[in-house]
Amino acid sequence: MQSYPTVPAGSVEKTCERCRSPFTAKSCALLRGRGRFCGRRCANLSKPRRPLSARFDEKVISEPNSGCWLWLGATMRNGYGVIGLGGRADGTALAHRVAYQTLRGDIPDGFDLDHLCRNRACVNPDHLEPVTRRVNWERGMHSKAVEWRLSVEGRLPMETRQCRPATPPPGPTIAWEAPA
Repeated sequence: MQSYPTVPAGSVEKTCERCRSPFTAKSCALLRGRGRFCGRRCANLSKPRRPLSARFDEKVISEPNSGCWLWLGATMRNGYGVIGLGGRADGTALAHRVAYQTLRGDIPDGFDLDHLCRNRACVNPDHLEPVTRRVNWERGMHSKAVEWRLSVEGRLPMETRQCRPATPPPGPTIAWEAPA
């Protein structure tokens, strides 16, 4: 009885560079510089990830009239920007929260970030203020909040709101700088 090789002709037994599991690679793939990983998942996971700050900075432009840093990356239907935190397993985060946490520090538990400039695409930490959800709702421009404000306070929301002047963040210097 004739024994057959376990590896087909034109193939080579290899070990994945990422997960160390054995796999069969075609010799033609090895000649082209491929055949290092057992599949696409390991190949994609082995690629170097660009830092979050570099990916963030290329998606922001400064608007000179308002001082807003406008988010040009992916947005949700409601207009807030989102950015991936790394790989798929890491998920995404709201871009204005990432900017605030990086440049100002943690957002207190139970607080939302209120856009003082009323622009949901703005990620400038000077235009963001941590407030309770109730305060954020009361300051909002939706019909129920405007109705409530007129009945209780007799004013519209934009009458008393102003953004803080741009100042450098307190504490240690962070590698991020305001977009030009």
